Amino acid sequence: MAFGEIFGEILGLLSIQTILISMELGSKNGIAMALKDDEIKKYIAHSLNSYLTHAVIAMFIMALYMYGVYGIHGCVTTIILNSIIIIWIYKQYSVLINVYIE
Repeated sequence: MAFGEIFGEILGLLSIQTILISMELGSKNGIAMALKDDEIKKYIAHSLNSYLTHAVIAMFIMALYMYGVYGIHGCVTTIILNSIIIIWIYKQYSVLINVYIE
């Protein structure tokens, strides 16, 4: 079990995060542009909350899969890399929400 092998498979699985973010936030924020300022803030916050729910579920499923294939090393690496992606996306959209609040 090589770290490079685990890392490569996790990177492939991280594409699920990309799909989630594009589906969950992209389409909803496109609709939000037609809304009033107050509604935009609520809509973006709701979209972010919805994404976080889906992302954590996807992370859990990927961690279980990687645990089954590579053991604890695969599980821990999956959780760490997914957490980095989730936190980065959360921070980016938090900035967007704060822009609309001001």
